[in-house]
Amino acid sequence: MRLEPVKNWVFDFIGRNVDPSRWCYHSRIHTRWVLEDVTLFATRSKVGEAELLRLQVAALFHDTGYSRGGRNHEAASAAIAVTVLPRFGFPKEELNRIAALILATEFPPRPRNFSEELLCDADMGRNGADDFPEAAALLRKELAAGGRPMNDAEWVAFETAFLLNFRYFTPAAQELRGAGVMRNLERLKLEFGEKEL
Repeated sequence: MRLEPVKNWVFDFIGRNVDPSRWCYHSRIHTRWVLEDVTLFATRSKVGEAELLRLQVAALFHDTGYSRGGRNHEAASAAIAVTVLPRFGFPKEELNRIAALILATEFPPRPRNFSEELLCDADMGRNGADDFPEAAALLRKELAAGGRPMNDAEWVAFETAFLLNFRYFTPAAQELRGAGVMRNLERLKLEFGEKEL
């Protein structure tokens, strides 16, 4: 059970099966961000090697279900993981744990344990990251491609409401990204003018 072959398979799968014109946010870049963030948050939290691998594999697979559309993509992602991972030597008990982690990323997140909290925080890691504007622009484009376009005022209201109500679950994410959420609210003001937020 090694991460690199799984990572290569997932990135190839997403590249071949997830339409980038429709899912420009939920793509390889988001998967890479989530993998990086879950590794960062789990390492900061001193998670053991076996659990770190589970989290990393779940991060890789968590949005593969977009290959079947956006609705219920978490369940589709878990099903893909359970089908594919035995090829990489993952035993059945690992499959169930990884599937549970993936299912925990359903929005709004309701994690039931610390590992699920770590993955949910990583899934939302861009909210407090320096590259938030890039991620937000991709999400806005994806929403428009799905029939939900927003003008600047609507977008600022949407993002502001989301960020004002957002909190990370784990101490690691709070420490590493919590202050960034407020900075990104300020960046929205600067980018779109001093509108009342």
